[in-house]
Amino acid sequence: MGRYLLNLLIAVDQLVNALCAGDPDETISSRLGKARRGDFGPRMAAATAPIRWLVDAVFRVVFRQPDHCARSIEEDEGRNDLARLDPTASPCPAPAQGPDHAH
Repeated sequence: MGRYLLNLLIAVDQLVNALCAGDPDETISSRLGKARRGDFGPRMAAATAPIRWLVDAVFRVVFRQPDHCARSIEEDEGRNDLARLDPTASPCPAPAQGPDHAH
């Protein structure tokens, strides 16, 4: 039963990532780790910092796993990330644009 529950949690995690225009085979933690690393630019790194802090805090307290997002990066996933290919594709909140990026 334990492995079944873990598989369901990973599936939900990947579904939420896909709903936010991410790669459907990548976890939110991996995507947040890549954002922290700077893969999506400095604005996305700053915009995702509070979410990343929360995810890392939960995993640190519940599972005693420090730096969960950084340790969860899946290098072989993310190529189908629609938000990376087309930032306007994501239905999830985007980082605020400054006046120099106004449309």
